[in-house]
Amino acid sequence: MSNDHTPDGNQENYTLNHPLESAIGQSGSVKMGAKLVLGAIAAIVAIGFLFGSKDNAPGTSTITEQAAKSSPSQKSTQTKTSSSVTAILGKKSLFTNIKSSGNIYCPADGPSWVIAELDGDFVAINGVARGWANKGDLSVYRGEKWITVKDQGVNPSGLKSDVVSEMIQTGLNLCPYGKGSPIDQITNRLEEGSARYIDIGSQYGLATEKIQNASPLGKKTVRINGFGCTDFDRFERILSLHGSGDEKAADRLLGISVVNQECVGFKTGDTVFVEDVSWSSSRCIRPEGETNCYWTVKAMVERD
Repeated sequence: MSNDHTPDGNQENYTLNHPLESAIGQSGSVKMGAKLVLGAIAAIVAIGFLFGSKDNAPGTSTITEQAAKSSPSQKSTQTKTSSSVTAILGKKSLFTNIKSSGNIYCPADGPSWVIAELDGDFVAINGVARGWANKGDLSVYRGEKWITVKDQGVNPSGLKSDVVSEMIQTGLNLCPYGKGSPIDQITNRLEEGSARYIDIGSQYGLATEKIQNASPLGKKTVRINGFGCTDFDRFERILSLHGSGDEKAADRLLGISVVNQECVGFKTGDTVFVEDVSWSSSRCIRPEGETNCYWTVKAMVERD
């Protein structure tokens, strides 16, 4: 997916106009600014979802000072790796610029996933990695095979919170974001990872085929700015929350869904392929060159 599918960071100039009357039984249209997405994700970052839950966040002392207080038995659970991790996979986004320090790994070309090998298992360490691992969507490639990353909670292998905090900081130092909005960088890296999956996934044993730009229901051009979700119920729920007036709940659900690559934004002029018309008021559209289709309102691609 091109970067045009995501907000450019300018909340004043980017507005998602949604004709929601067919989806939530109201007349007229509802305007949802980019702050609907960016505000929700920023809130997640603010509470530590991106860097780890509050249960393993450090206190007033530094991470180095806290780590110095850890007992040798705590650090002994951090096993050494026998060979290097050469790729990390999140759903169908592939990342190959892998950085490591001891038993800690992260994708420098991907989201801020911090992963560690503990007691023979690969374990998600920070909050955003745990969110993917909890759904079985995160794997590492080592020794010519894919190994599923596990979510063992905020204190994996019984590690103390200060040790976990040090591991998280090590990973974030290894794979920092550049200048600009972290949210834009996350979105762009996930999109680049999706393209990488299609282009070179076969080199890592992934069954990938470049999709043909054909659709049984035809090629379309997006008519209005909006968003779509891979799961129809998720899409409908976001619209329902927004239509009820509870914008905070809608913001939160949409923000989490964007981070987890379950929902994406579309802009006027994007080329898509309509793949499913099971619901009379909605359409599932696939961005040109991609494999997933996203449920959205019919008016996104068709005139009433």
